[in-house]
Amino acid sequence: MTHERRSFGIFWLVQTLSVAGDMFSFVAVPLLVLAATGSVAQMGLLTAAAGVGRIVAGFFAGTIVDRFDRRHLLITCDAARAVLFGAVVIAPPWILYVVSPLAAAAGMVFQVAYVATVPNLVDPDRITEANGRLNATYSAATIVGPML
Repeated sequence: MTHERRSFGIFWLVQTLSVAGDMFSFVAVPLLVLAATGSVAQMGLLTAAAGVGRIVAGFFAGTIVDRFDRRHLLITCDAARAVLFGAVVIAPPWILYVVSPLAAAAGMVFQVAYVATVPNLVDPDRITEANGRLNATYSAATIVGPML
């Protein structure tokens, strides 16, 4: 197995797990708020807060990705989201209104970084194939993740 194939294979596996976790949290966190508060309005507010986090991060994500090492940035974003969502287990429910936009912002930076990383992992003639695999996996994870 060539170094290129191995690097992309690892990236693809980790990305698949990351997307599945994203999709799980996309459904689980609002339902957690609904279970804790019994309020659909609170659940909607949390979803809106995450949306704002994504939008704000979207304005700066390209600049951040261009200025930092993408590999470290990808790892940092995923680790940050894991820690943030891990805090939900031991923190009071209101912390979700802080965690959710921060995790969404880290997710947006991650998405921009991973798209920009693919050309560094594969030869130019294989970028379309690599992006196709990533997109197919993303689609599958968007179905499987919420089912978890």
